[in-house]
Amino acid sequence: MGRALLLVSLTLIVTLGCSQSNEVLPRGPSEPVTQGAPGREPASPSNRLPSIGRLVVREAELLVWCDDYLAAAREIQELVTTFGGYVLESDVVDLRDESGPRQASLTVMVPADELEHFLTAVAEQPSVTRVASERVRSSDVTEETLDLAARRRTLERTEARLQALLERAQTIDEILRLEQELTRVRMEIEQIVEREHFLDRRIQYAEVRLLLVPTPRQGEPGFLETFQEAWSASLFFLRVVIRGTLWAIVLTWWVWSTLLVVTALLLLWWRRRPWRRSLPA
Repeated sequence: MGRALLLVSLTLIVTLGCSQSNEVLPRGPSEPVTQGAPGREPASPSNRLPSIGRLVVREAELLVWCDDYLAAAREIQELVTTFGGYVLESDVVDLRDESGPRQASLTVMVPADELEHFLTAVAEQPSVTRVASERVRSSDVTEETLDLAARRRTLERTEARLQALLERAQTIDEILRLEQELTRVRMEIEQIVEREHFLDRRIQYAEVRLLLVPTPRQGEPGFLETFQEAWSASLFFLRVVIRGTLWAIVLTWWVWSTLLVVTALLLLWWRRRPWRRSLPA
């Protein structure tokens, strides 16, 4: 009797947890979402709402023309540190000749409330000629944050009920089933918490992707510049041809080996043919 009652309770808890996993906080049509609203607990550690009452993830993309893209990359990295941010990714192509792409790409995180000031400061750096293009995007994640908080609370209540049943379980079969269900619920809670922390970081810090390229030259290049470009292009083409030839030889070594063996056998057969021996001197 006790075992049947325990199984029925487990079924009800799992069913209740699944039916409430998509629970959202109730809100009237004109009720704003504000921090510390009376009668409502904070949705999550990330539920620190700005004055406009929404949670927003901000991103920006910049195409920057520079006199010296290497110096500009260093200046922008120092600027990010000054604003209290950090460099997420840096890819600087530093070629000693002009036969390939010369550019630097940076992905940085800066405080979201300082994004406009940071973008203005980038354009004012000494090595920056101008910001050729700028694109800023904002994504509202308020509903997702509230939904995650509601799902997490529901799963935590389910976890508490399963833990209470586990303490009263008497057979090994009941213990195994309850532990398996507890493991599933805890994994879902961990996934939700990780998503909440990710959104919290993205709300606090705006992601800025910058592509730094040399400033395009105005007008027609002179004779010396044209000669230098043609010389560099010819050297680059020669290197490509040599590398391609070496790759072809190495990758097709078995073809050359087969041809050499077949040629040697044909020569040997030609020299040993009987009719050659019967020819008059």
